[in-house]
Amino acid sequence: GLVFGAEVAPRLLRNPAYRAILIRDAGMVVAGNALKWGPLERIRHTMRFRGADTVARFAETHGMAIRGHTFLWHRMVPGWLPSAFRDDGEDPARLLAGHIRAVGERYRGRMHSWDVVNEAIEPDDGRPDGLRNSLFLQALGPAYLELAFHTAAEADPHARLVFNDYGQEWGWEVGRRRRDATLRLLENLLKKDVPVHAVGIQGHLDPGVDGAMDMHSLGRFCDEVADLGLTIQVTELDARDTSIRGGIAKRDRLVADAYARFLETVLARPATKAVVT
Repeated sequence: GLVFGAEVAPRLLRNPAYRAILIRDAGMVVAGNALKWGPLERIRHTMRFRGADTVARFAETHGMAIRGHTFLWHRMVPGWLPSAFRDDGEDPARLLAGHIRAVGERYRGRMHSWDVVNEAIEPDDGRPDGLRNSLFLQALGPAYLELAFHTAAEADPHARLVFNDYGQEWGWEVGRRRRDATLRLLENLLKKDVPVHAVGIQGHLDPGVDGAMDMHSLGRFCDEVADLGLTIQVTELDARDTSIRGGIAKRDRLVADAYARFLETVLARPATKAVVT
């Protein structure tokens, strides 16, 4: 019952060998950067869906599920958005909800899941709730998360709605703070009947850095997420070897070991439903 998939940049689908491997191995695809607000709407009121549509058609032709990534992220926003949020004549809530509605309704009934809000946790920003001091938070306060999930549920009621973030596997103090802030946020949203269905664990592994992988803490976090009644998706799994000293054989061995330890931990939890590289 586990779904395995991969991120796909639309241009890669022109490569026959790549297409063949993807068709053979993947049951789900994510359209790279194509659905992030910045690339999607560089010019206001002009949304360019060509890349995302290409990936969606490919997936549907080959019986694959599709993930949507992402409605809201503090990076890769359109250049016009900050000034629009600051303009007294604009309603930030209307802008945000309008964006989610336009994109979500275009793919209504076609998406397996959506990363509704991406990377909203940043303890180093100094807020007691651990939220990132993003453009969205500055404009609307923490309520922007509730607005985003409710709007996404209205736009695409059949999709699984995901809160996606990173650092859950970190062993440093900041990793603990990120996990704690994420759990507090999820608890608060669920108490308010906000339609959150799953947690996305990005899984950007760095096996060459001491403390970057604490599987005991990751496992405990997964169990706490499951106790909230949520499922888990590994959404962006990769491993970097740039901080590992030594030749290719050593680097490959340590990267493979990092993948194995991470996957053994998350796949031991029945709440884990998908793994996407």
